[in-house]
Amino acid sequence: MPMSLPADEAAGGRPPATTVATRIDAQAVRVAVAGDLDRTSAATLTLAVERLVRDTALASIVLDLTDLRFVDASGARALPEARATCSAVNGAST
Repeated sequence: MPMSLPADEAAGGRPPATTVATRIDAQAVRVAVAGDLDRTSAATLTLAVERLVRDTALASIVLDLTDLRFVDASGARALPEARATCSAVNGAST
């Protein structure tokens, strides 16, 4: 069940700077982050991980950062926060 969350609404028809897309397969939930992970988009990643942890029974969440172009300090904080969210619910993270 694919889900895509744009980090911000495009002004003037421009594409969003960041997208967080999820894909669920038999082993894990894959979260692909594309674009910029910064103070305006970090909350989108955090929210997506929180929803996945709450709404799925899979043991693994895999972050795919292949298409990430830029990470600022806020984005860098969002990554260990996502791991902590998984750990708090499941007792472990990957």
